[in-house]
Amino acid sequence: FVEYTKTGNATYFTITHMEPYKRYEFDMGNKFFNGHWTGIYETVDGKTRITFTEKLHIHSRLMEFLSYFFMNLKKIQKTYVGDLRKRLAQEPQGKDI
Repeated sequence: FVEYTKTGNATYFTITHMEPYKRYEFDMGNKFFNGHWTGIYETVDGKTRITFTEKLHIHSRLMEFLSYFFMNLKKIQKTYVGDLRKRLAQEPQGKDI
């Protein structure tokens, strides 16, 4: 699948591994970087624990330097978790999504 930024830049994703409710992995890349993302979902004491691992290779030293200022991974992850919570709240209890 492809995601586009508000300015039209495309990032391409290829799902490489999926175990429903347990593990989700994909490769990603665009003209600035390529990398791999892993999400692990576990139930601990009746709650869901999520662990994200992201490995990026930024294509240029300048972009790598600028990424520390303009690529807020914590904000991106918080947005993902918020979107996931909203989606799960819409689903009837026990229904697969």
